[in-house]
Amino acid sequence: HPGPVYHAVGSCRMGDQGAGAVTEAEPGRAGMVHGLSGVVVADASLFPDLVAGGIQLPVMAVAERVTAETLLADSARR
Repeated sequence: HPGPVYHAVGSCRMGDQGAGAVTEAEPGRAGMVHGLSGVVVADASLFPDLVAGGIQLPVMAVAERVTAETLLADSARR
């Protein structure tokens, strides 16, 4: 039976930890979990709102962007 499917988003809010955010938002640190070294979130939980269409491509775009920024920032630190 076809029907709507809802995807959980916004559970890992990006931004300042003092404002209740779970992950970093600044470039090079986007998706990094506050207080946990080496843990990075790169999925739909970073989205501030529900996506109106399919979720696969937006999630892939976020994952690629966060991964690329994390890798670039990591290589710059070395």
